[in-house]
Parts: sequence; structure tokens; C-alpha cells
Amino acid sequence: MKSRHKRAYDALHDHAHSEIASGQFSTLTTYRARRGRKAK
Repeated sequence: MKSRHKRAYDALHDHAHSEIASGQFSTLTTYRARRGRKAK
């Protein structure tokens, strides 16, 4: 189960890198900011 979670995390991590590579960093930042506000 733990290895499965790690694969999911790695996929998410890779996706974040592709987003940055394709110039979508602002979108990712907005998403993180929105998530941060929601967490509070």
C-alpha cells in the first residue's frame, strides 16, 4: 500500500514538473495558494 502511495506521489510530482516546463507555473502557484487557504 505504501509503495502504491509513493507511485501516486511520484506521478503528481512529475506532473508538477511538466506544468512548470510548459509554462503553467502561475496556474500551479494559484492552485497551491487556493489549497493553502482551504487548509486553513
